Amino acid sequence: MGTNFYLKGRPACEHCGRKAERGLHIGKSSGGWTFGLRIYPTSAAEGSWSEEELHRLGIERIVSLDDWKPLMERYGIVNEYGDEVSFTEMLDTITKRSHPNGLLRRHELSRHLRVTMPAGVTYDLIEGEFS
Repeated sequence: MGTNFYLKGRPACEHCGRKAERGLHIGKSSGGWTFGLRIYPTSAAEGSWSEEELHRLGIERIVSLDDWKPLMERYGIVNEYGDEVSFTEMLDTITKRSHPNGLLRRHELSRHLRVTMPAGVTYDLIEGEFS
């Protein structure tokens, strides 16, 4: 079992009845695993809902944790249950991971995902839809 994290999206509107929306998927935390940090390179986002969201935020792509940091600080973070998550807590969730046996499990390649496993960090960069 894991928890997904998102940028805060547009809030609900009592006047028009719009429901609160989640923003871009930041990634997923699962016990014993590296954090699955979602990336949005321009080529992968073309023609998808994420491309619209990237343009709405005024950015072209997200390909690293450093790209995420200013967005998380500016827009805020929520988990899949709607709970707000602080910037510091989110960074700790991504970068301060451990496993009782010493090794975190890494994400594997699949047909619809591209996974980059940077050495020396506790997260994998994942391109494609996952949850």
